[in-house]
Amino acid sequence: MTYLTPHLGFADTSSGSSTAAALPPAGTHLLITDTLESPGHFASYHLIIWVDFRGEGRTSWETVLKKLGTLLPPPPSPLFVHITPSALDLQVKASPVNPSPKLFDGSTPTLRATYDAISSGLSAASGPAADSAKTTSTGSSSAQSPLVILDGLAELLWIGFTPIAIAQFVRATLALARKTNSSLVSTLHADHLPLTAASPSSSSASPSADLLDRLIRLGGGGWWRVSNLSSGRSGDVHGEISSHPLYPPGTGSYPDVPAHQPLQYRLEASTVRVFPKGTGRGFL
Repeated sequence: MTYLTPHLGFADTSSGSSTAAALPPAGTHLLITDTLESPGHFASYHLIIWVDFRGEGRTSWETVLKKLGTLLPPPPSPLFVHITPSALDLQVKASPVNPSPKLFDGSTPTLRATYDAISSGLSAASGPAADSAKTTSTGSSSAQSPLVILDGLAELLWIGFTPIAIAQFVRATLALARKTNSSLVSTLHADHLPLTAASPSSSSASPSADLLDRLIRLGGGGWWRVSNLSSGRSGDVHGEISSHPLYPPGTGSYPDVPAHQPLQYRLEASTVRVFPKGTGRGFL
C-alpha cells in the first residue's frame, strides 16, 4: 500500500476482494498526464520495466522513490529493467536489464526496437532469475504481476514521431501486457489542457492533444490527471489529481474522482500528503 492507495486504490473484480490494491489490475492501461508546474513522478511507483523516454536516468527515480520509502533493487536486477531508448547512434554500454534501443532506423523514426526490449524484459520478469530475486528481496515468493511504464510519451512527439505512430506503439504494448498478465502505465505532459476541463478540448489541433485523445480512446483502464491549481501557485497545495475510468473498461475497477472534486496533494521531504479538495487544513 502507498500514500495514494486509500484515495486512488484499485479493486480487481476478478478476485472478488474488497481490499484496495496499490497497482493497476493486470491487463489494464493507466494513463497519467501532468504539467510542467506539477510533474506526476510521485504517482508512478513499484516499477519493474521502465521505458525512459524522458532520458532522466535511474538517479532521478531513486531520488523520488527514496523520499517515498521505496528503494529500487541494486543493479543489475531482473526486478528492475531500465530501458533507455536513444535517438543518437552512440556506443552505449547496454545489458539485459539496461538496454538502449535505437529510435531511428537511418532517418526513419521507429519504436520496434523499444517494443522488442520490453518484450524481452517481460520474458525475463517471468523467468527463474526474477522469481529467485523476488524471494530474496521479500523472503517469500511473490505473485505480483509485472508493471511496464512508458515514461514521457510527449518527448517522442518532439523528436519527430507522429501521434498515430505513438498510439499504435502503446496499443501494441498493451496487447503484450495483456498477453503476459502485466499492467501498463503511460505518462504524458498535458500542459495544453485547460485547467478547468475534465477532458481534452476537441478544438485543439496540437500533436499533444491528438495523442492524448487517441490514448483516452484506447480505453481499457483509467486516466489520472495531475495538474497545477487553476488559481495559481500555492505554498500549501502543490497540485490536484482527478481520476477518470475509461471505456471499454479493463478487468478491474478504476477509481472515479471527478475533476470538479479533485484530490489535492502537498509534496514534503519524506512523504506526500493527499486529501480531498477543501479538507487539507488537518494535513498542512
